[in-house]
Amino acid sequence: PETRILEVFERPDIARKLLILGEPGVGKTTTMLDLAQALVQKAEAEAVEPIPVLLNLSSWKDPKVKMQDWLIDELKSKYGVRKDIGKQWLEEKQLLPLLDGLDEVKPEHQESCVEAINQWLEDENRPMNLLVCSRREEYANYATNLQLNGAILLQSLTTGQLEQYLSAINQTDLWQVFRQDAALLELVKTPLLLSLTVLSYEELSVLQWQQVNSTEKRLALLLDAYVQKMLHREIKSKAY
Repeated sequence: PETRILEVFERPDIARKLLILGEPGVGKTTTMLDLAQALVQKAEAEAVEPIPVLLNLSSWKDPKVKMQDWLIDELKSKYGVRKDIGKQWLEEKQLLPLLDGLDEVKPEHQESCVEAINQWLEDENRPMNLLVCSRREEYANYATNLQLNGAILLQSLTTGQLEQYLSAINQTDLWQVFRQDAALLELVKTPLLLSLTVLSYEELSVLQWQQVNSTEKRLALLLDAYVQKMLHREIKSKAY
């Protein structure tokens, strides 16, 4: 508790090569973004620090393609970086790749993607720093593990953390609802679902939500309420 992801990433035994694991909605991408923000601050303060670059592995589709070549293509596609410059930056270790969504690679290619990352880590142009995010369930099924220096497993919220958070945002009524329903309490211990619940609370029929006895139906009601909330929210931007 209270340990920042940057502290873990820069531990001597991790040496900036880390895997983030967790269940769906537990906060893997958010944790990666927190790290990216801290790394950007370091890069702006110190010219020798590598530049963090966020990429999603879901676009990795060809097992024959080397990870370095995929990265260069993604830098061009997502950030408009010329391929020769992207190649130079990689070779000069000026980038710090943060790779999200290993579990979003097509199932038949996920094992090959892990192998491609490992081959890159053994290459003469291997990255000095690397972070990968994946769901725990999918990663546990791979025959090959990523050759990183360590991993963290993100936990769901505790009851105490949940109560503290809802109290801090003046949602004590919502806390009383959860406290009286053990199944609902377990459901919202996932940060993503808690966030959806708080955002859509005004549109959600709590009585109907409590009367439904299956997790799937409760999720459906929650998502319906969230969609209604988002459709009726006031957009301050004049862009549209």
